[in-house]
Amino acid sequence: MVNIRKELILTTINRAHALIDNNIHNNLEKRHEFRKQIILADESLTKDEKSIAIKILNDL
Repeated sequence: MVNIRKELILTTINRAHALIDNNIHNNLEKRHEFRKQIILADESLTKDEKSIAIKILNDL
């Protein structure tokens, strides 16, 4: 059974939001892509957790 760590997923999404530089990521598409890159680069998440995090990000 896959153990999904919801708290870690939400923390990673929040960190991705916090790292946004509005001068560089000046439109929604750039911000979204940057957040996805942060999530995918996070080594503490499993593949399943990264997929869930991106799905949550897409729903925001």
